[in-house]
Amino acid sequence: MKYLPDYKLLGAAQLDELRSVLENECMPTTDLADARADFFRFHEEGKILGYAGIEGQGADLLLRSLWISPQQRNHGTGARVLERIENLASERGGKSLHLLTTTAERFFLRHGYIQQERAKAPSSIAESREFQNLCPASAVYLAKSLRSRI
Repeated sequence: MKYLPDYKLLGAAQLDELRSVLENECMPTTDLADARADFFRFHEEGKILGYAGIEGQGADLLLRSLWISPQQRNHGTGARVLERIENLASERGGKSLHLLTTTAERFFLRHGYIQQERAKAPSSIAESREFQNLCPASAVYLAKSLRSRI
C-alpha cells in the first residue's frame, strides 16, 4: 500500500502562507479568503510537501491550486498528494474532480484526467469564480471520475 502524506486543513490565519506560495507561481489568489473551498497543507516528517484545495459540494468538485514544493517535485510527491486530495474529495461525496490548468496538463493526463470542453462542464463547476474569471480562457479543462472510497 502506498503511503499517502499527512494533511492539515488550513484555517483563515494560515491562508497568507498559501497566498505567498501561489503568488510566486503566478496562480490565482484573489478569492482565497472568500472561496467556497477548503485548502490543505500536505506534509511528512516536518516537511511541507505542497498544498491543494477542494471547492464545491455534491458530486462535482473543483480541484484548486495544487502546488508541490520545488524540492519535492519529480520524486512522486505530486502523485501522492493528488491521490490524497482525490481521497478527500471522494470522502466528501465527490464523484468527479474537475480542474483548470495552464502548466500541468501532462501531469494530470498521466493520472487519469481527461481533457474536456469547457462548455460541457457541470453548472456547479462552470459557475465557479475559477471558471468564470480567475483562470484564462486558454487554461485546459480536465476532469476525472473518482472511485468510491467507501
